[in-house]
Amino acid sequence: MVTKNGYGIETNRTCSEYETVGTNLFAKPALYDALNTVNRQRKADIGRELSRTFGDLTRPDAGSAMAGLIGDAQAIASDMISLVQINACTAPGLMRFEDNLRLFALNKQPIRLGGEATASSVITPPAGQPFKDQNYRKLIEDLILDDTKRWGAFAQFISGSVTSTSIEERDKLGRPLRVIAPYSWEGLQGRTSGRVTLTFSDGLPECLTYSETSSVCHSPNRRIVARYLEGGYSYPGVETTVNRKPRDVTETPVSRTGEIPLGMYRVERDTQLHSEPHANASIVANLSRGTKVRVVSQTGSYLEVQSRQGRVPGYILQNDVVFLGNQ
Repeated sequence: MVTKNGYGIETNRTCSEYETVGTNLFAKPALYDALNTVNRQRKADIGRELSRTFGDLTRPDAGSAMAGLIGDAQAIASDMISLVQINACTAPGLMRFEDNLRLFALNKQPIRLGGEATASSVITPPAGQPFKDQNYRKLIEDLILDDTKRWGAFAQFISGSVTSTSIEERDKLGRPLRVIAPYSWEGLQGRTSGRVTLTFSDGLPECLTYSETSSVCHSPNRRIVARYLEGGYSYPGVETTVNRKPRDVTETPVSRTGEIPLGMYRVERDTQLHSEPHANASIVANLSRGTKVRVVSQTGSYLEVQSRQGRVPGYILQNDVVFLGNQ
């Protein structure tokens, strides 16, 4: 029922009677929701989708490449039909395939043999054990490099431009919830810099967003996430002592991770000194902005601080200090 005003403009529309008509098509709600999620993400990132398509069409081997994609699509469609015909709709193998197809569409880790989703003591440490940060700078760099495969012809990520990371938020286990990093790319207007944010869910990377399109979630590559899950971005051991060079040698010692130089730093904001290199460790001191500290090693995102005046040693977040030099 449609109601119009005196000018013929519709002011209200209500349904007084309806009829359900079948379409002879069926989709499981979870799979259909996954399809809609993928479609929403692609529409939101239409700029890069068009750029990628243009890049594909202008490649020297565009004809053969497109023919190969069409052949692959036809083969997959045929395989799907055979898979359903061979297996009963309620067969455990087909149901597991459906579950993993949905997880694949959402760029999540699969359910492995045994029936449980992947778990790891690296992400969820045993009770009483602290969570250990991994190399988030390298993780984000790898995720962006993989994501550039979908950027198309008009933007080129500058490798090595992810120079630092900032852990903005952690969960109750001390795991990161949100990590921010700078990055740069070459586009039609030359070199441009921005920020990238990596969010985590249940300890695993879930969403990569860029400052230019902050509403668009780019799902992290599953293989990279699996590597992170297995501790593939863990820091190697670090030196706890440093052999000092003569004063006329200008070389600056660095931690074994190669992430930061060792020496004197200045505290940039009021912060806390922890007894161990993790967020749940006890606080041994409060450090005010402007305090100078000597860093002797690095563990994840924490720097080990030692005092020549006999003050209590401890660990401070890397992002709370700035390097002054090897004094």
